[in-house]
Amino acid sequence: WNGGYRAPREVNWMIGVLVFFVIVLFSFTGSLLPWDANAYLARAREISIISGTGVLPEGVTGFIKNLVQGGPIVGPGTLLRFFMAHVFLLPAVMTFLLFLHFRLARGQGPAEPA
Repeated sequence: WNGGYRAPREVNWMIGVLVFFVIVLFSFTGSLLPWDANAYLARAREISIISGTGVLPEGVTGFIKNLVQGGPIVGPGTLLRFFMAHVFLLPAVMTFLLFLHFRLARGQGPAEPA
């Protein structure tokens, strides 16, 4: 371990964590794109799990569920939203985060061994 999470590299570390979450979102959005029975049922199950966690009030989870699904059920609106996120939104976010990550890494240099 070389302490890359310590000052002055903590911002770069957090950007790396955000890159990981964007990769997870790539997997989440991309798994629906084949639009077969497995993709449909998996996405319906995952959205119901997200909306039924009980952490947020029911009105908020219902809003998030409709926002993600594009309607009351998993359908063509859901496919369109996931496609747009997978092809346009997430690559733009990933490009921006990687640009920041590499720019900070180049400016700070390699971390010394702890």
